[in-house]
Amino acid sequence: MPQIQQLAQYEGSTITLQGWVANKRSSGKVAFLVLRDGSGYAQCVAELQTVGEDAFEQLKRLTLESAVALTGKVVKDQKQAGGYELQVTSLHVYHIAEEYPLGKKEHGVDFLMNKRHLWLRSSRPWAIMRIRNQVQFSIHNFFQQRGFVQMDAPILTGNACEGTTTLFETEFYKKDNTAYLSQSGQLYGEAMAMAMGKIYTFGPTFRAERSLTPRHLSEFWMIEPEMAFCDLDMDMDLIEEFVRTLVQDVWNNCRTELETLERATTLFENIHKPFPRITYDHAVRLIRGEEDLDGRNAIALLENDLATAQQQLDEKQTDVAKCEALVSGGTLKKGEINYYQSKIDKLKAEIKNWKTTCAISHNG
Repeated sequence: MPQIQQLAQYEGSTITLQGWVANKRSSGKVAFLVLRDGSGYAQCVAELQTVGEDAFEQLKRLTLESAVALTGKVVKDQKQAGGYELQVTSLHVYHIAEEYPLGKKEHGVDFLMNKRHLWLRSSRPWAIMRIRNQVQFSIHNFFQQRGFVQMDAPILTGNACEGTTTLFETEFYKKDNTAYLSQSGQLYGEAMAMAMGKIYTFGPTFRAERSLTPRHLSEFWMIEPEMAFCDLDMDMDLIEEFVRTLVQDVWNNCRTELETLERATTLFENIHKPFPRITYDHAVRLIRGEEDLDGRNAIALLENDLATAQQQLDEKQTDVAKCEALVSGGTLKKGEINYYQSKIDKLKAEIKNWKTTCAISHNG
């Protein structure tokens, strides 16, 4: 069965797409549906004269996330996502969904987290997961092509591997036996490299560090290569080639997803430039602000970032006050009240996260 991401291969042909209704609008005798099938999004246009009255009435009754099969001709249209649309000639309805709780309106973080199984169907999580999939595939492909052997380290370990106490503790069969969720597969990887020469581990690791910053995660997947007979320069060469390859693969294969996330392209344009290499002592001097780099000072940049963050916090608090005044004013309709209340909840959650992050950073 053809998929939306393959529409370019079927230009001018009549095909059937299976998927879910992501958006719908109608204008007189024409209905416009945005269909998603997991591989992408496509606009599908159905005219009353072409599909007939019965089918057109079915189209009008469709709700968001209804499951359908649409048959029609693939036509090139650069204005549409993906550059193609489907001119519908017939349809089959598998299921008309109940009222879908996620709409175009802005939802708060708490609301979306409580509906995460449905939120995954939205365009932003969809794009993130597809990019993640490409990165994982590229990681394996990179190392396998270079003679590395994938090895798996245990997730349950008897002790910390990095001399820290931030461990998730578990009861291991008996109350007096304790095991911990792994922080790293490095120690196992070093032993494996002595047997295989070049290995890599790639799996979940856990850090029990209480923080809400994007740089602190309780669970994440970590890639750890280990190589015998490899010096520092060889190590840096591999790292540079690894990063460049992954970024280029994402750029080549996830252009639509990157556009969905509105990502800047500067990184992709500069990825082929040689990576700068400096000594540890030089890096310490830069971090301390004792030396400038390209006319920029690390301490000055941090102070500027802090001032910007404080300004953004003040703006959010001002927005909260304005929205609360509108909601309590008694002049808004129900839909408008829901919109502004959702915006208030989102802003308050962002303010709370910012304050929590600052408090944790300040307390170390």
